[in-house]
Amino acid sequence: MSDIKNIEDAIKLKKIKQKYIQEKESIEFEILMLERKLEVIDQQLKECNTFTDSNWHDKAPMSSADIKKLYEDYMKNEYHKKEDE
Repeated sequence: MSDIKNIEDAIKLKKIKQKYIQEKESIEFEILMLERKLEVIDQQLKECNTFTDSNWHDKAPMSSADIKKLYEDYMKNEYHKKEDE
């Protein structure tokens, strides 16, 4: 009779152990998912900081000399090409 009790106890312990192993794996998976989500949020925050650092609304207007220089460097050559080219 004691052998039967020991076998029954061993079966119960095995079931309990399997339950805890499954619960542990489930928690580890949740932790992994939360870590991935945290990485995504951190990346989005970095992108937001980059955007706010280069926000053109906060910059001073360009001087006329700077605008003229840009025009000479980029626009003049594009729109005033010679006909023979």
